[in-house]
Amino acid sequence: MSAFGATPIDYRTEDFVERIRSLTGDGVDAVFDPVGGAGQLWRSYRALRKGGRLVWFGVAATSRSGIMVIPASLLTRLLLSLIPDGRRAPLTPNVGVFASKNNAWYRSTLTELFDSLAAGRIRPVVAARIPLVEAARAHESLERGECAGKLVLVPGD
Repeated sequence: MSAFGATPIDYRTEDFVERIRSLTGDGVDAVFDPVGGAGQLWRSYRALRKGGRLVWFGVAATSRSGIMVIPASLLTRLLLSLIPDGRRAPLTPNVGVFASKNNAWYRSTLTELFDSLAAGRIRPVVAARIPLVEAARAHESLERGECAGKLVLVPGD
């Protein structure tokens, strides 16, 4: 990720809030949290600077901590949204509902995305191409955090 201008931080082995503060002085504009869990969301929130936004979009923590992570995450997200400190923790909208209510915008944006991809203006990092019949292995790899980049499921012949 350094090649893309990012500073890799392993949230499992480093105090990422402390590391971000040491790198930026006051935090970051956005944290994208796919892990969830009360403690993880609180740490992600603390990594934000004033005006920053926490985007929580997954609960990977359920693989280690069980299904009760979900209600704890929702409650934590609600409590974070009540803190009047200039940081934001909105509930991320359901993409399917958003797309159906904003169909023209969604189609236009998706077209722009595919055009940018075809023109080479964006270049996703593909960690591996895995046969569709091995989708379970791909999900296990994602849950263990073993890949840097996207896993592409390839249909068989």
